[in-house]
Amino acid sequence: MRFYLGAAYFFGDVYPKKDSIDTPKTPQPEPEPENLSPAEKTILVIGPTAIPPDEKTNYALDFISGFAHFLAFVILGMTIDVHTKPLSWFPVVVTFILLYDGLWWAFSIPYKRTRKIIKWWALINAINFGASLLIFFALLLAKQGPLIAELWAYSLVLAVSAYDIGSMMGGRPYFQRLREQLTE
Repeated sequence: MRFYLGAAYFFGDVYPKKDSIDTPKTPQPEPEPENLSPAEKTILVIGPTAIPPDEKTNYALDFISGFAHFLAFVILGMTIDVHTKPLSWFPVVVTFILLYDGLWWAFSIPYKRTRKIIKWWALINAINFGASLLIFFALLLAKQGPLIAELWAYSLVLAVSAYDIGSMMGGRPYFQRLREQLTE
């Protein structure tokens, strides 16, 4: 659910609908060129469809990345096992899902708008993965069974997911509250 809500926020923010309520329906007068910054004059000369360099996005990259994430969840659902086999693919697919945002972020480096949003998900999910892995191995070293270690490791993933979902429902997606606390 967290990734579904996150994708909805992401695509709504990065690719807003052109004829949304916020878009004025009546033609607006052209701005006076002498009141514009150099960047705005460049955009005015090029035309109304020009996008400032720091707002570039790549819809194909973002769509394919989001789609790959959702496919990973389909695969994750198919790997749910009650430990009847020696190797379960479930932790492998969870690892892929948590670390995939880092790959998406790397491919988004030329696209500032996408990169700024994905960066926080990638960072939090990588930390989440690392902390969960640490919990898992610490419990195994403490002679706990693999099932107990796995449950505690996944509880951290669920806690971060609950925090992220709560933030999105509160209108502050992308770990905004956490970012603000870290920059204070």
